[in-house]
Amino acid sequence: MASQSIPDNVTKLLGHDWSAKFIDATRPLLTVISEHNSINDQFKQRKDDAANALKAHVLLAEQASYRQLKRNAADAEEDVQKTREAAKTLEDKAEALRKEIRKHGVAAGELNKLLHEYLGHNSILLESKEEGYQLVRADGSIAQNLSEGEKTALTFCFFLTQFSAEGRDKKSLVVVIDDPISSLDGNAQTYAFGLIKKHTKRVAQVILLTHNLKFMHMAKRSFFRGVNFADTVPQGLLFVDCRDDEKGSRESALVKMPSHLAKYDSEYQYLFSVVFEASDKQSADYLYLLPNAIRKLLEIFTAFAAPDKASFAEALFDDSGKIKGLNQAEMNQLERVCQIESHGDIEAVNSLPALTVEESHRAANGAMKYIRERDKKHYDAMLRIVQKPVAE
Repeated sequence: MASQSIPDNVTKLLGHDWSAKFIDATRPLLTVISEHNSINDQFKQRKDDAANALKAHVLLAEQASYRQLKRNAADAEEDVQKTREAAKTLEDKAEALRKEIRKHGVAAGELNKLLHEYLGHNSILLESKEEGYQLVRADGSIAQNLSEGEKTALTFCFFLTQFSAEGRDKKSLVVVIDDPISSLDGNAQTYAFGLIKKHTKRVAQVILLTHNLKFMHMAKRSFFRGVNFADTVPQGLLFVDCRDDEKGSRESALVKMPSHLAKYDSEYQYLFSVVFEASDKQSADYLYLLPNAIRKLLEIFTAFAAPDKASFAEALFDDSGKIKGLNQAEMNQLERVCQIESHGDIEAVNSLPALTVEESHRAANGAMKYIRERDKKHYDAMLRIVQKPVAE
């Protein structure tokens, strides 16, 4: 659009008014160019305005959701901060415990001494490490796949170390020990009880729970030294008595131990009293226990009365035809009790056997007749035991 000179010959050719006409013709073109330039200059602003208008529309439609998300983000950030603080607290606590363990690592020697006393051997040991303890075998290998007895020994010995921990006064402690000899053999049980006796000697009170007859007798002789169990059952010797409530279910109570369990080291006298009571008085108190009580009673009796027989069942059925007064119904029920209904372990009974009350009594009658006819002298001696009143 730069200005140019027009030659004279062109001016003569076009006429004198061509210049005005040319200007008039270019004016609309210049107007269009000017408008285009203006629009081009304002494009970014118009685009931003349109984008803002769209954003405002979207924000208006999603305002509630946006505000909720914003609040959630703030809460999440707060939770992150709290988690960081909690993690830091736990890390500090862990480090403090590591320091305590390192400080008291010498206690491994005491634990090893207790383990040796409890188990009677040094097959497992505790070694103090930088951050705690390591359990090893006698050959130095890491102890893995511990037996149930070893697990019991380890936890119980640690329990004993807590008697004087944290400033406790041992003389004021009431100690409850629940079946501390599970999975231990006879020798280990003796070692374990010696350790219990030694470390509970000065505490205020000991409550010892067990279902092991041998262990119970060890505790009985130790804790009730000087008591004549033939005359009385001491107050502290208790027994969980489980009876049939005559409605098809059991009820249990903590009672003074039956005199026959307290007085004798064998359970035979107690089993005889249970079976005799069912036979003589048609008692239904121990229907759950009865099948196993009959089986265990006959096992013990025939072990001595018929030592040449391979099993009590063989002795029982070989002699059945010779037993005076033992009818076929009683024999059938004895066979069912001994071979089917009985679990072989009087401690494993957890449901009512499929025998009727009448069938249970027949089996009890048969057991009493068998013992009486097989060894009348023995039977009479047992009657004197179970029928003799004992002071409670």
